[in-house]
Amino acid sequence: MVAAVPSGAVEVVRAFLGCTVDAPDEARARGMLTKASLAEGGFHMPAAGPASYEIGEAVLEGGQVYVPVTLKDGETGQEVTMPLAPVLEDGQWKLDMGKMFEKLMGGAMEQMVEQVGTAMGAAMEGVGQALTAALGGSSEEAGEEVQAQDEASAAEEVKRIEEQAAALQGDLEQHAKQREEELEKVFGVRIPYAFEWERFRADEDARKNLRALTLLREHGIDAIYLALTGLAEQDADFRGRIARRVRWIYLDHPAGVDNKRVWGEQTTLALRIFLREGDEGYFTVEELKKALPGIVAEMPDIE
Repeated sequence: MVAAVPSGAVEVVRAFLGCTVDAPDEARARGMLTKASLAEGGFHMPAAGPASYEIGEAVLEGGQVYVPVTLKDGETGQEVTMPLAPVLEDGQWKLDMGKMFEKLMGGAMEQMVEQVGTAMGAAMEGVGQALTAALGGSSEEAGEEVQAQDEASAAEEVKRIEEQAAALQGDLEQHAKQREEELEKVFGVRIPYAFEWERFRADEDARKNLRALTLLREHGIDAIYLALTGLAEQDADFRGRIARRVRWIYLDHPAGVDNKRVWGEQTTLALRIFLREGDEGYFTVEELKKALPGIVAEMPDIE
């Protein structure tokens, strides 16, 4: 194990596997998840069945710990590796399903989907053969039935993802209101967030839309909040200009990564970030702190 990785991060992974695989206990398992993971519905207790797991070497990437866990189905022998993501929350190590999902979508997801797709294809072929033998029908008829089942399953998965995205949108709106209250304490004026929700959920791939919403909290709502409050602590003049000039924070999602932008327009600070894939479509807090003083300096005072 890499020395820089805190032991508590790995221990919470072991404990989580203990109460999800070894001796299932849903209440204990949920107690090891972050508040955001529980609110977003990112955890579903696995169905009971023979399974084993192997914990790999923990790694530290950009300040985030990842602990790879390879799960093996005891009946089929199929394996899949999940990068569990421990984080400190309220002084305790918890698992963040959103960060795990982000890591998967960053590259490993494609490989996992391919592996699972291959395994599912083989399984469905076996189902088709069994139906043919049992019903005395042709393999073509069985194949059509299998295809219909597969399409129905895919539709159910899309529906589940869309429901999760809708719930996450509600959570983000509540989080934004909390940030608005904190901004008011710093600047003395209410500065609401406004979102172009349709653009964040405009992709044909529901999974990409869910990814965008998952990252919006950290790289949109919190990023501009931290940049603004950080600058206010360092510069009283900047704090005064925000109070005199800014009344809205607008968050938008562009069509492509090259269209990210931060700018000011009348009384609005606008942030356009691309979150559906990759990590080049958003600004770091430090990048925002460098850009915002010049943007706010050119905005007019509110009369």
